Amino acid sequence: MRSINHNTDAISSVYRQSRGARIFIHFLLIIAGIIYGKATSGEYLNVVDSIARKDLSGASSVLVWMSFILLFHTFLYDRLSLYYSCLVGLLWAFTGDMLAIPFWMATTALLLSLLTQFRFSLTGMFLPWIIGLFAYVDFFSFAPYTVFYAAFVIVVIGAVIHLRKIEKQSHIPVTAPMDTVKPMPLRTRASVKTESLQANTSHQIWMDDKPVRKSKPYIPARAFDQEIAQLENKSALTDFPPELRHEIAEIALSARRIQTCMQEDPKDVAPATRFFQRYMPAVNTFIDKDLNLRRQQASDVKTGERTLQTLKDIRSMFDQQHQRLLENDQLELDTEMGVLDNLMKTDGFK
Repeated sequence: MRSINHNTDAISSVYRQSRGARIFIHFLLIIAGIIYGKATSGEYLNVVDSIARKDLSGASSVLVWMSFILLFHTFLYDRLSLYYSCLVGLLWAFTGDMLAIPFWMATTALLLSLLTQFRFSLTGMFLPWIIGLFAYVDFFSFAPYTVFYAAFVIVVIGAVIHLRKIEKQSHIPVTAPMDTVKPMPLRTRASVKTESLQANTSHQIWMDDKPVRKSKPYIPARAFDQEIAQLENKSALTDFPPELRHEIAEIALSARRIQTCMQEDPKDVAPATRFFQRYMPAVNTFIDKDLNLRRQQASDVKTGERTLQTLKDIRSMFDQQHQRLLENDQLELDTEMGVLDNLMKTDGFK
């Protein structure tokens, strides 16, 4: 059975991750069904009385709406079947009717998905198809379209054969041609030298007469550690009043938190680096200048209040940057949970 194609384009991702987007898209499907149904059913409505016209007008909207639901589901999970359904819709257009094109496209897509990509949850799509079928028989009889039915069967059989062939090819391992495979040179020596001087023994493996020592992966020094340490040292200076020391210490603590995010998540390195490069030199310079004024006893009460307010603003800025990095991690977690949840729903586990 062909595997389910969970597409990852922008529309599919937004649809799976946002309940509001799902509601909005289905609302658009209703509107599109009403507009398309009324636009293509005029020739049927003009030959009946007013009572029948009202019933047929509603049936045309339902017919197209249910078909659009099935086509959108196929768009999300089985694009190959959707492509073949477009061919059937083109064949139906040769009959001179536009109203039933979505219905026959939806029928083809559903049938191909059942034959080549069956899963239990797909049976739920029978409900909109049956509702659409009841609306279809209000307009059409099945007798006059023998040529189309024959073409429909040929397209479905050909599509099934092609989709099964794609499935088989996807399971065939790709191997390199024999003439492109070069023989591996024989190793002259493969011995293992072990030194058991301590409980933690170091191993040195000799291969091709060249020693390769196994060691722990290199862990780089923490970024901007010196600049953050300067802030921490300044928070302990008695030249500053207690409220300023407290704010400087909180700024240094937020900087450490941002530094931790850089170490734990590679995706946080770039935004955190830009933030530190932009603000850290300015923050240290600002605090140094205030310290010089205080040591010269040139700082008055008004300047001290402005300095305190500026440090509070800086602290808030560092906290916000740390929160942004955490929100990125939360967004990635929510995305992965949404993908897993939809996979389980699609495969019938929920």
